Amino acid sequence: MKLRNINKSVKLAASIIAMAFAQVASAQVPTAPAQGFNVFVNGGASFYTSETEGPVAIGGDLTIGGSYGVSVHNNFSYQLNKINIGLLVAGKVNYSGGNSLQVLNNGYVLIGNQNGSKAWYADQNNASSPIRITPGNDYNGSPNIALSASAPNLGVSASVNPIFQASPIDFGAAFTTLKSTSTSLSTATDNAVIYNSPNQGSVAIAHSGISSNSQIYITALKTGTTYLNVSGADLNNFQSVTFNGQKPDATHLLVININAPGAFTWNAYTNGGISGSNTAYILYNFYNTTTLNIAGNGSVEGTVFAPFANISKSSNNSNIEGQVIAQSYAQTAGGEIHSYNFNSTIDIPVVNTIPTVSATNFVFTSTDVTSLSTSWTIGNGTNRVVIASTSPITAFSSSSSLLSSVATASSVYGKGAALGGGYVVYNGTGNAVSVSGLTANTKYYFAVVEYNASSPYNATLSSYLTASASTLADTDGDGVADIYDAYPKDATRAFNTSFPATGFGTYLFEDNWPSNGDYDFNDLVMGYKYVTVTNAANQVVELKATLVATAAGALYKNAFGIQLDGLSPSLVTSVTGTDTKAASWLSTNANGTEAKQTYANVIVVDDISRVLPTKDGNPIVNTIIGAPYVAPDTINVVVTFTPNKVLQSDIAINPYLIVNQYREREIHMANKVPTSIAAPGYFGLNDDKSVPASGIYYVNKSNLPWALDIPAAIPYAIERVNVTVAYLNLANWAQSSGTNFTDWYLNNSGNRNADNLYKH
Repeated sequence: MKLRNINKSVKLAASIIAMAFAQVASAQVPTAPAQGFNVFVNGGASFYTSETEGPVAIGGDLTIGGSYGVSVHNNFSYQLNKINIGLLVAGKVNYSGGNSLQVLNNGYVLIGNQNGSKAWYADQNNASSPIRITPGNDYNGSPNIALSASAPNLGVSASVNPIFQASPIDFGAAFTTLKSTSTSLSTATDNAVIYNSPNQGSVAIAHSGISSNSQIYITALKTGTTYLNVSGADLNNFQSVTFNGQKPDATHLLVININAPGAFTWNAYTNGGISGSNTAYILYNFYNTTTLNIAGNGSVEGTVFAPFANISKSSNNSNIEGQVIAQSYAQTAGGEIHSYNFNSTIDIPVVNTIPTVSATNFVFTSTDVTSLSTSWTIGNGTNRVVIASTSPITAFSSSSSLLSSVATASSVYGKGAALGGGYVVYNGTGNAVSVSGLTANTKYYFAVVEYNASSPYNATLSSYLTASASTLADTDGDGVADIYDAYPKDATRAFNTSFPATGFGTYLFEDNWPSNGDYDFNDLVMGYKYVTVTNAANQVVELKATLVATAAGALYKNAFGIQLDGLSPSLVTSVTGTDTKAASWLSTNANGTEAKQTYANVIVVDDISRVLPTKDGNPIVNTIIGAPYVAPDTINVVVTFTPNKVLQSDIAINPYLIVNQYREREIHMANKVPTSIAAPGYFGLNDDKSVPASGIYYVNKSNLPWALDIPAAIPYAIERVNVTVAYLNLANWAQSSGTNFTDWYLNNSGNRNADNLYKH
């Protein structure tokens, strides 16, 4: 099946909905998706010096470039299986240099991509030393990640809460929310009052065009949230910020929105009049900065909230008194990161705009009779709905019609809300849906509508993505598409499974059991191919056996049969195609299986010498080079089963030879059970070392068999030539119980002696 990739954006005649800004706010902790981590980054992080007081979560790779500490204070916020996580790395660890990254206070480590790292739950002497992660097989190697806790202290091991496991945090989803929050915060009305003098009677100054090296005074923060909106250039003109009067606290929050698009170097200034605890209520919101270099000499007093930015701290050697939330973070300069996290609830303005980028690249990832699976590339809405219909989706009446419907989506077609002439099959933040409940051989149309999940909602009703595809035809209505159905007009049959998958296999028998005899394995050579026919539920309808009698290097009138191990004869409805014309010794049930058997048995041919008649009076056929050649005889047997009773896994074919039509003397493959009629008195006689009580059957004292089942068509040994000198690695294979020389029968170097193989 060829998948279709459709990327088509339709412009509707409907009027374009104007951008709207909601006059509402949403009370939330803006940093909540960071889950209390002191450093929370979507991509990679590099640490070269100093420490982070709290835990660290990294959505990409960690690079260790020096000596560093994390979870230096016992400020854990995130647990997995009741274990405090001090360091979480969704990607891999790069060991660039330095000595050790230490995870303190019994914090644990999770790493998503092992990539050659080794976790030491015990040291090289198997002592319960503190856990380490190293780049090689040396517990004392460096650089490394060194925990302060041992595995017994934490109750962990390589199999119980292991270090190497997929990240339990969805960083992508977290940063989608953080970015949306950052953008919303930036729209808040500036309500801060600042002065250039500590005198409260002085005149307030404007927040733009601030002079270089200005000393800024905030004399009284408002109850609730004070917003100070400045450009990056004006922020860098702050020489210092001093709080006179009310300082930041749990009821007096300060958010500084910085308009510094693209790359920005922040020359951090000095904050006066506040202690460390005040900084937990200050948030620096870099809402459009993509590269942020923290420079200058001052400490950063507050949380650096920069979910769009890659942050570098390469020259500033002062501390950051708060969280770092960013796309990535690289610290090559000094200074510590103190865990004064911003945990306060803010009434964040809700900004509602129409998404400007529609979804693209709609793909049907799979197509079936009653289902279609799809994926797409999301646009820039926070959410999206997918509508499916049996007719083209061309119009929506209004935004409200969409919003009244999206709450009731169902991936079962027709169960979701009616919208756009179809039904809502998906509503969420993702990029894929599998739709079921469809009608076979029917064309369906899809539309992906981006929207922003704020109040009031706005959606891309004027521009959205559409695509279409048809479900597959199913003529017989069995649930299997015609293109996959081997019997498209028969509801009782659907699939053929062949063994071997291509060509024929070969059975080889030595009929002198329980003696070794000449051990030439050409007393019966039978080619075979089996086809199981199953219905749509993968239940077996019938077994088709094509059996080709090729050679009979025997003086006996041998017979050949198959037993279906474990399968009751009552599950067989009929057997057709067997060649048992002269079998006076054979007793069969009405369904064609052999009577008095525990498992279903089919005698395929009662006398091989009859189906391979000789031309010169010699009973030995097709094993002597130069003797008259007899064309092989093909026997087609069909075993039909009781409907809906037999599974593919129930079919276990056990072929066997009946020696000289003496029904009780059977030869099976090694360790295959005989039939119920077989005489047990042969076991252990002469060269046989069968031990039925131990499940050992049909092997000699050298652990070699009397029958071989080869999943390929191969030549066989000429008359009276021991098969082990024709196939040179057969004995080694058999004596290793099939673990060595598994290709012994193939025409590979060292496997065969061609001079000992029959040719006609």
